[in-house]
Amino acid sequence: MMVLSVTNPFFTSNDMKKSINILNKNKFEGLLSVSQSNSPPYNAWQIKNGKLIPAFKNSKYKFVKSTECPPTYFSNGAIRLV
Repeated sequence: MMVLSVTNPFFTSNDMKKSINILNKNKFEGLLSVSQSNSPPYNAWQIKNGKLIPAFKNSKYKFVKSTECPPTYFSNGAIRLV
């Protein structure tokens, strides 16, 4: 089953065909379209009870520049295939 988000009109029929081919060729359980995050979450912070705290307390990147963190990705909502 393929779920296409109407809020992301930039995918094409070619994108859908490629997604199906990748899924079938690699025998994955599913496929999700993603985009690279501009701000890695490793050194993100939260405000709780008026105090600034690391979002990921045990992250070794919490005091590192975001450019030194490994890349992360988020679902861009275009294609989900299962």
